[in-house]
Amino acid sequence: MSVEKVAVVVAGGSGMGAAAAKRLAADGFKVAILSSSG
Repeated sequence: MSVEKVAVVVAGGSGMGAAAAKRLAADGFKVAILSSSG
């Protein structure tokens, strides 16, 4: 049995959220990014 690492990053469109999403992806996570404008 294998375990997949999954992360949801809220406000991941830019700044710290984007940096966190990139780091998680680099560490092997499947990343879902949520972002809104306006």
